[in-house]
Amino acid sequence: MYHVTVNCRQEFDLDIQELEDLDLIQNLDGSYSFIYKGHSNTIRIVDMNERSPSMKLEMNGRLFHLDVETPLVRQISALGLDEAGASDGEEVKAPMPGKVLKLLVESDQTVEAGDDLLILEAMKMENVIKASAGGVVSDIHVEEGVAVEKNAMLLNISSPS
Repeated sequence: MYHVTVNCRQEFDLDIQELEDLDLIQNLDGSYSFIYKGHSNTIRIVDMNERSPSMKLEMNGRLFHLDVETPLVRQISALGLDEAGASDGEEVKAPMPGKVLKLLVESDQTVEAGDDLLILEAMKMENVIKASAGGVVSDIHVEEGVAVEKNAMLLNISSPS
């Protein structure tokens, strides 16, 4: 199930089967046409942010802002892993109790938003902790093989100079 919020007001769940049942036809101008409940519709993707699950669509001439939570995003959020990245590019904390399996960065290493920082094993799953902001790894507070508690400081990322 996808959870969709339209224009920060309307929310609904969308089953993947409903999407597959739509007979989308791509038009020459890049827009898409489909028939839904007996009505012909045309949609065009105006803007899409691949880092966050949001997009702007124009449907039948009206602009809509959609926030889409995929099943994976909902599961990650429920586990608390959505807080795994660097907070404002400065602190990376453990999203849950676990064991540091592998450090993927070193002190003084420059990282970009989205870079892999370390692998944390939690609940028999390997979770890759990523940087949410770019900068320089300034302090590493853990070692490989060490168990950590939820919210334990893992490392710091200094803002780029």
